[in-house]
Amino acid sequence: TREANRRRGERHRERLTIAGRVALTVWIPSELRQQIAVAAGLNSRALSDEIAVLLREALNYRDQQTG
Repeated sequence: TREANRRRGERHRERLTIAGRVALTVWIPSELRQQIAVAAGLNSRALSDEIAVLLREALNYRDQQTG
């Protein structure tokens, strides 16, 4: 029921926090979201993991270009 779902959600958030994860909510164009979802599927990754990889690669690329 609601109480059980609330407790389950709390445990899930706690596990993510312990693993060093934080939530990030951003609004992106739906077409970009779809492209990321396709890439995630092709790479057998969860959507959030694919986004983390893409952001890390973009930041590394930027650092290489500027420094």
